[in-house]
Amino acid sequence: MYWKYWLKRGNKIADNLVTASIVESITRRADKAFGIVRAEEEYNKLFNENMSLKAEVIDLRNNDQCWKHINQELNQQLEDLSLDMANPDILKQENARLMRILRKYNINPEAPENYI
Repeated sequence: MYWKYWLKRGNKIADNLVTASIVESITRRADKAFGIVRAEEEYNKLFNENMSLKAEVIDLRNNDQCWKHINQELNQQLEDLSLDMANPDILKQENARLMRILRKYNINPEAPENYI
């Protein structure tokens, strides 16, 4: 309850501690369910890694390089999406071209016998 009190007030140490504790609890339960045996020292090592990992994630959220990277990724995704959105237009043009070719050779593309 003590750490929850400080967690709600934005204490980063409390946030790291509570998150690492939750991860450790879930890890221990999963290990027990799947028959994985770990030494207490290994659980302590994982707990400490989770504490530092949470701190690194918090630090990266306010990092300018991180935001630049995210911005570049989003711009690339937007560009890729815009290219994919152009495909229906290209397909319509190609379809119209193929229809003209069929009609040029007196093939009715809409006749039932021409459906595959």
